[in-house]
Amino acid sequence: MSRKGIVASIILALILAVEIGVVGCGQSKPLGDTTSNQPTPEVSSISKPKGLTAIGGDTIVYLTWEANPEPDIEWYYIYCSVGTNDAYSTTSIARTKEASFEHRQLNMGNAYYYKIKACDKSGRYSDFSDEVGVLPKEKYVLVSEFIEKGTEESQLDFPMYMAIDTSGNLYFTDYNMHYVKKYDSAGNFIKRWGGHGGSNGQFFGPAGIAVSKWGFVFVADLGYYDPGVQVFSSDGEFSVKWGTEGSGEGQLEEPRGVAVYENPDLGEYYIFVADARNHRVQKYAFNGEFIAEWGGYGSAEGKLIDPYGIAVNSKGDVYVGDTYYLHKYSTTNGKDYLFVKRWQTLHGGGGPTNPWFIAIDRNDNVYAYLPDRIKKYDSDGNFITDWSIAELGGSFAIAINENDEVYIARTFDKRYIISKYKKE
Repeated sequence: MSRKGIVASIILALILAVEIGVVGCGQSKPLGDTTSNQPTPEVSSISKPKGLTAIGGDTIVYLTWEANPEPDIEWYYIYCSVGTNDAYSTTSIARTKEASFEHRQLNMGNAYYYKIKACDKSGRYSDFSDEVGVLPKEKYVLVSEFIEKGTEESQLDFPMYMAIDTSGNLYFTDYNMHYVKKYDSAGNFIKRWGGHGGSNGQFFGPAGIAVSKWGFVFVADLGYYDPGVQVFSSDGEFSVKWGTEGSGEGQLEEPRGVAVYENPDLGEYYIFVADARNHRVQKYAFNGEFIAEWGGYGSAEGKLIDPYGIAVNSKGDVYVGDTYYLHKYSTTNGKDYLFVKRWQTLHGGGGPTNPWFIAIDRNDNVYAYLPDRIKKYDSDGNFITDWSIAELGGSFAIAINENDEVYIARTFDKRYIISKYKKE
């Protein structure tokens, strides 16, 4: 065959390839093109993606779907319509190799609708998935900032954990200064107690803090030489201390988060401690009597790795935040706690992060304090909403008052280091 004949054959082959829709997945296909996306009859079709779901957060929508069964899927293409479901862009807004996508920087005053297509390595496209729409979710706004950063008596230097009593007063463990500090709901200083040392009422490293309805203040002391839990009145008067260093029942090795559960009708008053270096949770009576423990080091369901955060809902279910997951445990007899579920908390970049600081509101919703955002879940771990706090820098403590207003503390070197949010 002559050189001209070879060139002509190649050109003809390319024309035929375009006509039957064999194009590379690198090209975004027009939304309305339903013919060129279809393979010829002798070529098996690609199944359309199934199970597409959309969850809206603060300026973000989370999309997930079932991965296609075909082994050679190369891309999923995402199409979006804003405001109505008949205003889709003519080309995809993005593509991803994973069965999930986060659509960011959105105006949550609008509704968003989505469809997706799959494309294999041969350039064949599936039909569109079923459409999903998402409406705006709860939005939290910054209300105020207060309490100056510093080392003076009325300031906070390194607030690690915080708690709120039934009157709205705020309690912080100031780790660097070795004090518990108490403020009113507007951030006006009331008093402090503690100081560095090993005597009763002093701390080596104050960490988790919880306040009971009766006004008892429980403080976990990392106390690298003498770890334990100390109990005070709401005015800072020392009451009792329990816990010794070790891994036996009731002993502690770097206790972190503390949570209180009270059910006066049943005479139930318990303290839960995240025993970080023993990778477990321990349950005590208010007088320090050991009741139960669970967890243990490991990545299997029910196991824990460095638990820091702990919270208890109105039903007595216990939530624990460790290095990788937010875990939920439940009990029917008050002693044997069974693993219910766990889920990962994703930061703004989409990757997993450690939910070490958590809180629960009066409706049993769970809040996780992540490096760049707060995430809110229902009691079963279903995502509700989130909001960005990236501009606040390093952060730790979180607590929620009786009105479901969210307080967070940060360690970023800024004049005011306590922020208060409420639902818009």
